[in-house]
Amino acid sequence: MYDLHCHLLPGLDDGPVEFNETIDMIREAAEDGIEYIVCTPHIDSTRAWSSRHRLEKCFAELQGHLQSHGLPVTLGMGGDILYSPFVLSGLQNHLLPTLNSSRYFLLDFARLDWPETIFQDVRGWIKAGYIPIIVHPERAVWIEERWLDLAELASIGAWIQLTADSVTGLFGPRAAYWAEKLLSEGLVHVLASEAHGMDLRPPIMSEAVDKAKSWLGKKAADHLVNERPAIVLADEILQPELAPAALQGTVFKAASSVVSPS
Repeated sequence: MYDLHCHLLPGLDDGPVEFNETIDMIREAAEDGIEYIVCTPHIDSTRAWSSRHRLEKCFAELQGHLQSHGLPVTLGMGGDILYSPFVLSGLQNHLLPTLNSSRYFLLDFARLDWPETIFQDVRGWIKAGYIPIIVHPERAVWIEERWLDLAELASIGAWIQLTADSVTGLFGPRAAYWAEKLLSEGLVHVLASEAHGMDLRPPIMSEAVDKAKSWLGKKAADHLVNERPAIVLADEILQPELAPAALQGTVFKAASSVVSPS
């Protein structure tokens, strides 16, 4: 499995504090069947430069620790980017990290009011060559009122990522309801752990995948944690046969024109 959203780098956000805990998280992820983890600390897009510099330094140090422990996990770099009007300029100036230097980036506005310019923003990002992956909308403050708007964002080319612990119910009944609804409606592109540590939010995805299999079938569940994340990390465009069920045939005219930025 691939995990595209994991707060693994120590000392950068509310994830692990020290490298020892990070190594324990990687070991637990490997035991759960996760083979590739993208390190995605929280990044405030209004203070992008200092965040990007610290991220790269910490990531390089973690690679050294990983090699010395011989764990069978590959690491990639990215960021959990907080929405602001500065996202596009930050991406274009290489101040904000995409996932594995691809055209895809994580976008977080779940704790904010619904941005009134979000449709304009998404179209602008896609036109500029970037594809946003909207993280954990099932826990968003706006989900009840705006879930149809979220579906519309997916129809014009944005991706949707759910958190594994929402699917299993560990984030409570509200998040579990919306996770199941979004999955059942055929709107979700990827599942991720969104892990923050060993105790409260560990890097476990297999239980959520099993639930997804019971709702969607094995093939569709595998797409959430294997085929589509692999497309992201290879910087490729999603093809119709691998799209979530509700989105097949809706996003490919726009997506086919997206050229990954250099």
